[in-house]
Amino acid sequence: MKRIIGVFAITQQREESTQEYESVFLQKNELHLRHSAYVSGEVHTAVSEIARTLDGKGVTLSGYIDNVLRKHLEAHRDEINKLYKRSRKDLV
Repeated sequence: MKRIIGVFAITQQREESTQEYESVFLQKNELHLRHSAYVSGEVHTAVSEIARTLDGKGVTLSGYIDNVLRKHLEAHRDEINKLYKRSRKDLV
């Protein structure tokens, strides 16, 4: 019986995780001011396939990448700022 409950809990947790992923990364967003950036062929292939598969949700390749990077910057804000400040040198 515990095994079934454990499996149910894992399944439910994965479903919640999937829903959270969708709500964070798979949202259509309008990019008004765009800039290009280059990624490896491997990463481009993977994110292109993700965006193409999820196209029905209105997610574009650029929008998906923007969502992923935005979340990364939010999640690691403190670490990024510490590294940034540490690498700054006095001008005079």
